[in-house]
Amino acid sequence: MLNSAAKVPSVRRIVITSSLAGLFSGYVMANGDITTIYTAQTRIQPLPSGPYESTSQGYRAAKALALNTAESFYAERKPHFSIIHIMPSYVFGANELVTDAKSVASGSNGLLMGLILGVSAPYASPGTVVHVEDVARIHVGALDEKKIPGNASFAAAMSVQFEDALGIAARLFPEAVQDGRLPLGGKRGTLPVTVDIQDTLDIFGPLKSYEEMIKSVVGQYLELLAKS
Repeated sequence: MLNSAAKVPSVRRIVITSSLAGLFSGYVMANGDITTIYTAQTRIQPLPSGPYESTSQGYRAAKALALNTAESFYAERKPHFSIIHIMPSYVFGANELVTDAKSVASGSNGLLMGLILGVSAPYASPGTVVHVEDVARIHVGALDEKKIPGNASFAAAMSVQFEDALGIAARLFPEAVQDGRLPLGGKRGTLPVTVDIQDTLDIFGPLKSYEEMIKSVVGQYLELLAKS
């Protein structure tokens, strides 16, 4: 992509979807980290190398390697365009491509819906989340060359305790909990990780709350369930 863009003079900026997963080592993803403050400028060293023992391990490695490759490309080639990396955490929010209730739990929304539908996860996860609408907003906003400096990276995440979703869902959707559409009772441990996103907040403004994410995802689930 970057090689092709370098051949087109009209390209001025490229916004790449990276991930916080590309900044966390495998150890941090499995155990958390109470000592490091991560930022969009954090980089994994040394870079990961295969063979990989799981698809998730390969995914994280791909994000780290893609980030390194893009930054190396810019440093070596000095193209006429700038590059912005957006680094979201687990992304929650209504999926406009979904047409049935069961599919609401696909992708990263599955982590949240598992809790709401009574599923117990066998492992804990870093407690960082972001609303899909914020991710989209930041992507579009990052195209503004007058406001956003070139060749920057922005993390998009807030810290949560995953199982707080149970109490929030019970408060937002009491009837659905009472009649069993939302059984609740799921379990997922939260690993401690601190991500400093002040640069993101300064430029793009506040992020939507965990409650707004739950309202969006569970609301879509109930709406589609009613139509089935």
